[in-house]
Amino acid sequence: MTRQTTRPTTGRRDSQTTPADVVARYAENLRRLARDAGKMGRPALANSLLSVADLMDDMVDEIATDERGLYVLRRVCRLIGGVERLLSARAKAPILH
Repeated sequence: MTRQTTRPTTGRRDSQTTPADVVARYAENLRRLARDAGKMGRPALANSLLSVADLMDDMVDEIATDERGLYVLRRVCRLIGGVERLLSARAKAPILH
């Protein structure tokens, strides 16, 4: 029995993740968080997150190829984490009180 050393492909031909793939995933995460924020009564946050996701889609080539793209992705990653924590805390609040 041999051990698999590469990640299994999920319907894609190449198993390499490109920077453009990462940008698309982050934009989708922002859209998911925007939907959640809208459901929790935070329309301003939802609109802001959708704006950032749309801008990322518009600038996917620049983010993926420019040397400052890594900086942008780090900042968006921090934004996603912060919003997830905010929404998680807000979702738990009614249960505790």
